[in-house]
Amino acid sequence: MGLTGDTAQISADLNSHTGQTDIHFTQAQITGYTKTVDFLGAGGTQVDLSGSTLIISSAVPTGTTVSWGDVSGTLSNQTDLQNALNAKVGTTAYNTYTGDTATELSNLNTGITANTQAITEKADILANIVEATGSTYTLTNADSGKIIEMTYVGSKTLTCPSGLTANMQVTVVNIGGGNMVFQAGASAAIYSSLNYDTCEQTYGAVTCYQRSTTNGWVLFGSLQS
Repeated sequence: MGLTGDTAQISADLNSHTGQTDIHFTQAQITGYTKTVDFLGAGGTQVDLSGSTLIISSAVPTGTTVSWGDVSGTLSNQTDLQNALNAKVGTTAYNTYTGDTATELSNLNTGITANTQAITEKADILANIVEATGSTYTLTNADSGKIIEMTYVGSKTLTCPSGLTANMQVTVVNIGGGNMVFQAGASAAIYSSLNYDTCEQTYGAVTCYQRSTTNGWVLFGSLQS
């Protein structure tokens, strides 16, 4: 059946009814009925009662977007998140740290420097050629693994000094002709078969390498007395 009028009239009609005691109607059958929210919280939480069912919903406020990671309330109260944040490394420059952290970083930096130096001192797969145009030439660490061409025409001297990288090796070629004499620098020594120290042939080649850290140089190749 359809019911019209306000709620007071409906109540009066029901009180005077003497027929069937069970009367069923839906909200849509009541003209002028407007559904109201049983409870609406300030944060947008809405509570409705539908028969014996309690419906609780929380709508996103107009103009608000939610993304993963949003946290409401006081950050320090979110203990699990706060503990995770506390465990993170700060943005302060590492060289201002103290204790184990500074020690570890210092050791790491030392290791990187040492490894970089070691890589720099390794010989290339293909030897680079260094042209020595003067009548004298002294080996340096930069010559390690290279070929030294002595192009000076006439007698010339190559010095094998002390204090260079252990186990470094070079090959020296007499391009210019004339005697190419090898001599030891201060605190260094030269060793060769029969103690020969001179290359007399044009295009003659002599290989020199430093033995460990003894500052002793071993020579072999086109050597004469």
